Amino acid sequence: MEIIAGIMIVLVVLIYYTWSNYRIELTHYDLPSSKIETSLRILHISDLHNNQIFIEQLKKIVKDTKPDLVLLTGDFVVRNNYMNAVDFFKTLTNIPAYYIDGNHELAMKAEKRNAFYEQMIQNHIVILDKNQSVCFKDNIKILGLDEAVIRYGDVSKSTIRRNASDFNILLMHQPEVFDKLDTYDIDLIFAGHAHGGQWQIPLINQGIFAPDQGLFPKYTNGIYQKGNTKMIVSRGIGTMVAIPRIFNRPQAIVMDINKNRES
Repeated sequence: MEIIAGIMIVLVVLIYYTWSNYRIELTHYDLPSSKIETSLRILHISDLHNNQIFIEQLKKIVKDTKPDLVLLTGDFVVRNNYMNAVDFFKTLTNIPAYYIDGNHELAMKAEKRNAFYEQMIQNHIVILDKNQSVCFKDNIKILGLDEAVIRYGDVSKSTIRRNASDFNILLMHQPEVFDKLDTYDIDLIFAGHAHGGQWQIPLINQGIFAPDQGLFPKYTNGIYQKGNTKMIVSRGIGTMVAIPRIFNRPQAIVMDINKNRES
């Protein structure tokens, strides 16, 4: 009986490991805003790390959620490899999509990075760099905080052009710069990088470790607020470490933004 019980425990652990590490959780958020006139559905994806096993799941998520806008917050590559990510990008050809570099794109060889960018351009994905600001539609603006500025510059002095009357959405890879960033007139920020803290402590939404934040990181998963600015941090899809996720499923995010008539 003890052997059978031991086998059952091992099987349960293996099943849980497979489910929790290889099935994407789709998280939904709703946000009212007086700045927009029509509803907007955003799909946020981060940190794929060129992992092939998630591609079909991501394609189905795009098909099922029917987003108006897709936001991609970096680390879609691993070392200099990116073709699995490109396979997913083909799904986005007819959907407005915006992309910001992560630290892994920044570390690529120049020729590989340029080839990766060319693949995105062919699939009509807008690459945000140099703290770029572009108009999505009406008064909705998509802003980018360049990963090179985060890594090698001074975020507190960075200038991202925006107007107070616009609904401003900022993409950045690393959420820990939230405390240093001038968020005035930024409505929403989307970030990734932290991988959910790799292991999550159940019930309290606390990760164990995140790159560039260390032990018990502050920003790993969910919604954080500073003034009128909300930052949404994705747990991401893939991972670069051999340690499995625990209580921390891969994640994609859908946010529905609707007109707030009472504001």
